[in-house]
Amino acid sequence: MKPINAPLATESALAAIDTAIKQIAPPASMKAWFQGYASAHRERLAQDLVLIDHFAPDAKDIVEVGAIPLILTAALAERDVNLTAVDLSPDRFSETIGRLGLHVEKANIEHEPLPLADQSADLVLLNEVFEHLRVDLIFTMSEILRILKPHGILLMSTPNLRSIKGLRMLLGQGRGAWCCPNLYEEWEKLQQLGHMGHVREYTHRDVKDFLDKVGFDCKGMAFREGGGTAIGQMIFRFRPDLRPVMTYVGSPGRS
Repeated sequence: MKPINAPLATESALAAIDTAIKQIAPPASMKAWFQGYASAHRERLAQDLVLIDHFAPDAKDIVEVGAIPLILTAALAERDVNLTAVDLSPDRFSETIGRLGLHVEKANIEHEPLPLADQSADLVLLNEVFEHLRVDLIFTMSEILRILKPHGILLMSTPNLRSIKGLRMLLGQGRGAWCCPNLYEEWEKLQQLGHMGHVREYTHRDVKDFLDKVGFDCKGMAFREGGGTAIGQMIFRFRPDLRPVMTYVGSPGRS
């Protein structure tokens, strides 16, 4: 498994995400949050589209787990695919779901089985969710393994603890997270929002070893974001595993 630099977002992918953002009408109470999220994650979401085309170009039956605020969902819905989204509280965006005709299932993936048949998905997307899970990672990831077809693909992105940002936070500030370093605030979200913030951030070895045990076969690890300076780009060219976000690429079983 050689770490690679993830392919960059293309203009067409960025345009698709921009179109999706315009289609979504968040509830009034979430409007400011949605605008901030869309601005901060626009390029990442476009890169997700590129990663799908790169690693699973023929996927027809796609499942997106943790879909709210539906930006990637809406962009994928424009493609000729059979798309199912799953979220803890899809009712928050019920107006958008109905207007766009999206298929969104409600499920608490920490406790409940995914509402899909065995071996029914060509591709499962689990983006920026893994680090929020606190109850039973083995159960949740085993459910994803269950619904994947034998040659299906899991694309899962999560912050990379062993990144330059992570190492800077650990060595400079003594904190074991770079993305959301305030432990109290992350747990406080459980009372305020009904779901956790970041439980913890992981290294790519953590993720690979864990998913190996669950029953996945790691096909690759694509590292992304960071490197705005010339020095940063040079470092990441040779050490992509020091980028701040990683996407795990896996399939069921061993090939």
